[in-house]
Amino acid sequence: MSKSIKHTPIFNWVICQSNKYSKKLCNRKFRRYTHIALSKDKIPPVRLDEVMTEYDFKGDGKFYYRDASEKDMRK
Repeated sequence: MSKSIKHTPIFNWVICQSNKYSKKLCNRKFRRYTHIALSKDKIPPVRLDEVMTEYDFKGDGKFYYRDASEKDMRK
């Protein structure tokens, strides 16, 4: 991966590196709510937004860093 670089200098805020853990929890909730709804003959959720919104995720968003160095752009 030494030659693998990012092409767009967009980064997460330093507080939280990614939303991977939050996405994992959201999908678990979605599957659980779907399972419960089907067992009770109710309409299951269709989208992930119905279970957990983006604003509930742990990440604080992303920003565009215009003066990113080569080291920052490495994956």
